[in-house]
Amino acid sequence: MIERRTEALTFAFDPATLAGEVRCLRSGFAWRIDLTAAPGIAAGPPEPMWVEKPWNQICRAKERLRALRPQDVKCHRATERGVELRCEADGAAFALCWELGALPSELCFELRPDPSGATELVAAELPGALLPAGGSGIQVLTHQLNQGKLYTGAPGPLRPGRPPEAPLHIHDGHHRLRFFGVLGGTSTPGAAKAGYVAILEENADAEIVLRRRPDGTLYVSPGWLPCMGTVGYPRRVRYRFEQAADITSLAKAFRSYAQANGLFKSLKEKMDERPRLKELVGATACYLGHFTAGHDFVETFKRLKAMGHERFFAYPLVHINNRIAMTEENKPLHQPEIFEALRKLDVLPAGWVYLAGLSRGVKLDRLAARGAAGEMYQNWKVADDPWWQGCPKRVYEDLLNREEEVRVADGHHYDTTTSNALMECYAPTHPADRRDDRAHRIKLLQETTRHGLVASSEGVKDWAVPHYDIGSNKNAAFPSESPAWREVPVQNMVYHDALFFLWWEGDGYNCPHHRGGKAALQALTDTLYGDMPLLMPAGRSYYFSAGTGSEAVYFDHDLVQPETRAAAERAVAVARHFKRVATVEMTRFEFLSADGTVQRTEFGNGVSVIANFGKEPFTAPGGATVAPMGHVVL
Repeated sequence: MIERRTEALTFAFDPATLAGEVRCLRSGFAWRIDLTAAPGIAAGPPEPMWVEKPWNQICRAKERLRALRPQDVKCHRATERGVELRCEADGAAFALCWELGALPSELCFELRPDPSGATELVAAELPGALLPAGGSGIQVLTHQLNQGKLYTGAPGPLRPGRPPEAPLHIHDGHHRLRFFGVLGGTSTPGAAKAGYVAILEENADAEIVLRRRPDGTLYVSPGWLPCMGTVGYPRRVRYRFEQAADITSLAKAFRSYAQANGLFKSLKEKMDERPRLKELVGATACYLGHFTAGHDFVETFKRLKAMGHERFFAYPLVHINNRIAMTEENKPLHQPEIFEALRKLDVLPAGWVYLAGLSRGVKLDRLAARGAAGEMYQNWKVADDPWWQGCPKRVYEDLLNREEEVRVADGHHYDTTTSNALMECYAPTHPADRRDDRAHRIKLLQETTRHGLVASSEGVKDWAVPHYDIGSNKNAAFPSESPAWREVPVQNMVYHDALFFLWWEGDGYNCPHHRGGKAALQALTDTLYGDMPLLMPAGRSYYFSAGTGSEAVYFDHDLVQPETRAAAERAVAVARHFKRVATVEMTRFEFLSADGTVQRTEFGNGVSVIANFGKEPFTAPGGATVAPMGHVVL
């Protein structure tokens, strides 16, 4: 048995059984480690991931993971701060290391491939779950896709439409903040208890996996995906343990890591560099659709001003793309000639940058990303018109030659850039792994910010936060689609004072065609979270018809529609509240009712909001009554 100790933790590990525990000294709470219980490793020849779509990449090697066995350890040695195991399994050589970290409450795990093996590691899921030593269940906090989620331990599927026993693989395209949090026990969701945060120090080729054990309790583990076909480089997870953890403390632990490791830049810092950003404080975001349809946008914003809206972020009013072929029916909206009139109405006009997709007529041999067999990836498709995936390195180089198009607007929204999973390119003249892809996506965003303009994108990823200003995609705060989880504003608790958050562009308060059009629910969510409202006050866009998945159905919105006008009137109060808290930290989030319908947020300037998503009045601490679908600001 090898033992190590800090003033906060003791770590004990037995190389003969590959098991051990870490114990928090103040509380005495212990977490069990068992490498043989983890799904383990897969070895063989290099095995690139299969790309079904840019946002759905499949690692088939995970289907043959096998658990580690004590006989896989060829030797071990005690280190100054832990233990190193030298392993060989199925011909692949690698080292596993457990060591106490730089902070007294830290323990670090590293998987280090060794190229001297007869085969390669092509996937791994280690070290498995760290579970309470007493056998109790856990709750799991993640940030994924559109929102944070607390997996409560209650029965139910981990993803809509899936069997309750089906595992949930949260890959790079979905686990957009590189951590997960664990709370020991399954009592009241979010209540203080022992816990830890697991930070995946490099998440370009990683995932988080949630499973249910046979007894129904949760199991969560980091997974390691191939980079250009093999695990290749060291993979590391940093565990930070807490004596008394809750939802907020887990999010704040990752916030501290982000601030110390280049994943954070405050809005105030960004505003010092680009004063134009100050105009977003108290603004209403307005999505205007993609297509020309004869709407009078100047008149629209005059009417919104008359309702009480103060200022606006409006997009897309110009388009920058790879010369995608369009018909007259879907001709892109492109009206730079009205920008000066809009600016006089306190509108920041923004463009739409879509460089990930390449249509016929562009130089695909030069711009397209390629798979290991030389194939192109399909990015998007409308009817029979496919758009191919561009290599980020090449499309960034193309954007460098279009500076005049960039500078014409006051900002730009980058479609899918911080949303889709990172991708690999095997083209001989411009190969790139997923870390290279990330570097070039950052450069794309910087082509807007270096001109002093506002940068927006679809999605919220930690690596992008220092380089852009608005992240879209968000879920309503309540209700959840399954009792197995609850929506939690993880991104707000980590980044509320570093990024503005929006709904996905097609989900405005008055847009029911996707998941929007729920003005009361969305406005209450934005008030609770301190976010900017989103409208589609005028314009033309599209959705895909049911059954085909690719046939475009076009629709228009205008302030003459009662539902659009009502949504715009509701958004006035949301924008005014947003103005109060736009650039300050969200310091706390908690559930005030057992069913999760009543929630409270607190902000760094003393503002607190209680929102009631339930059907009955709620008496808040202090005696205030919160009406159903209502809120109070304290």
